[in-house]
Amino acid sequence: MKKRRSHIKKPKQRGEWAELRFMMLAAERGLSVAKPWGDSGRYDVAVEHEGKFMRVQVKCTMARCGKGYVCTFIRSGLAPYTAEELDFFAIYVIPVDVWYIIPAEVATLHKHNTCCRRGSRGINTRATLMPGIFCAGRGGKRPGQSKDSR
Repeated sequence: MKKRRSHIKKPKQRGEWAELRFMMLAAERGLSVAKPWGDSGRYDVAVEHEGKFMRVQVKCTMARCGKGYVCTFIRSGLAPYTAEELDFFAIYVIPVDVWYIIPAEVATLHKHNTCCRRGSRGINTRATLMPGIFCAGRGGKRPGQSKDSR
């Protein structure tokens, strides 16, 4: 598997790039996306599914952690995220081009870091699907969607 590299050196710009990738992938799957004005909100993107808006905090990582990658669920100098403020975390593991969608009530149990294991082709056992959202990078499909119907 060829590893993907980000040539975006500044973390803030890399995060904005990941948000755009998430919004593009969600829109390609027929979901409506909205971006709150400014960057001081507790979530990055709102995704509408069956009349309900889900608040998503997008994270990306290239940091190794054993056989996987590590992602931080806190913001510098601010209070930790809570499940009352958002619904899901979307984590993009850049080197392997894989997305993990993790419910906020699971992710906020881990105040600092979580490790996304390599070799799981997308969602690992601790991550679950956001309804109607993709389950992985590299041509990931929606649950119940056959390879031919993409």
